[in-house]
Amino acid sequence: QPMYMGGHPGMPAHDSGGGRQLVQMQHQDVTSFMGLCHCASGTYAQLVQGLCGKATESHHRPMQYVGGGDGGGWALENTYQYAGQGMGAGFVPENGCLYEEPRPSRCGVGCILGVVVVLAAVAGIAVLLVGVPALHKKGTVVQTRVDTFNCDQDFDSWQTRWSDDQQAWCCSNALKGCPVTTATPLSTVAPVDTKTPKTCIVWGAGPHISTFDGAFADFNNEGEVWLVKSTEVHIQAKFLKIKNTHGLALTRAVAVGGPFMQGHIMKISPLEDGGHIYWDDQEVLATGGSFDLFGLGKATYDGVGGAYQTVEAKHVVHLALNLGVNLEVMRWSSHISVKIDMLPQAAQDGYCGNFNDLEFDDSFVEVKQRLGLKVAKQDMLFEFIAWTTRNNRVPVIDECLAKGREAARQQCIGSRSDLAPEMLDRCIYDVCFGGVAFAQEDVMY
Repeated sequence: QPMYMGGHPGMPAHDSGGGRQLVQMQHQDVTSFMGLCHCASGTYAQLVQGLCGKATESHHRPMQYVGGGDGGGWALENTYQYAGQGMGAGFVPENGCLYEEPRPSRCGVGCILGVVVVLAAVAGIAVLLVGVPALHKKGTVVQTRVDTFNCDQDFDSWQTRWSDDQQAWCCSNALKGCPVTTATPLSTVAPVDTKTPKTCIVWGAGPHISTFDGAFADFNNEGEVWLVKSTEVHIQAKFLKIKNTHGLALTRAVAVGGPFMQGHIMKISPLEDGGHIYWDDQEVLATGGSFDLFGLGKATYDGVGGAYQTVEAKHVVHLALNLGVNLEVMRWSSHISVKIDMLPQAAQDGYCGNFNDLEFDDSFVEVKQRLGLKVAKQDMLFEFIAWTTRNNRVPVIDECLAKGREAARQQCIGSRSDLAPEMLDRCIYDVCFGGVAFAQEDVMY
């Protein structure tokens, strides 16, 4: 449109002063998007012009400068100025738009339509990226999503403010917003009994362990291990293989120590292979009898122990210690069986279980993950760390022929007819790979 130029800054255009100029501009012709992309400047211009295409300069009409008035004239110039709405001189953008920046309201209908087209194109691209299924090589349609979420924003009230998609994404990628499992009311959960002693038994070839919480576990390895590890009570066992057990380990020694023993250690070994009973470095109870532990408890060695009298002579060490800890150690020729009765202790764990009334976490794998396979050197109660073999292969019951399994079964039942299934299976296993002596030794408890 025509625009009259000149006058003093800040005043309306008029005839006096520098002459009157008529600036006549023709809109640019644009090569694409229906010729509607000229009215843009700055970053906005870059976006629209980039999508619409560049204007063809040859389509501009030349500007004419018209002089007039009382003392003026006219001349054709390469650059030009305009006075917009009485605001004085100002720079005319190179694209020739007739509006004062930043006043986009001057932009015409073509500019508005151009923006609508651009936004629609961007939305279409987003739909293609998010909602269009990707085709699997075999023709299966696979939904592909690229949604991401800020898992810190509104996390304190995620249950009410996050969408289902955000909850699922943040749970999978940031472990936040995961579904909350409703806990069983405390009133319906039986508390752990802290006043009734419970029993752990370690016996046989493997060795086998019946935990305080009623689980059955098979160690099937060698080394020094924790039977009980708590703040006050430390009980460790030494598991080693011998020649005639087909690669199965036996309990070769037990040691009792920890703060409740005030620095003292009681160690008990089998009858043969140099086995002894030691209070610290002193051998005690070599001929039976009892031994006072200087205010920490009492040790007794006799032939009484176990629930069944399946052998003619027993060799049993009894330890009655402080904190209600009691041990019964049955000494056999090449190994020992250990029975521990005690009350739960603070921070208790070990291969005898963690005293929480739950069986599932007393397995060999679970305890190994919590404590490791063996006792750390700095925590060792034994004076020497035993050499262990490299062959950790453990025989399976199928390697015992059916005829041998049935013979072992009859021997175990002959020693004790009311064996529980878990005990009977382990007795058969031990007789198959350790010998008939286990038919009497395994049924003591």
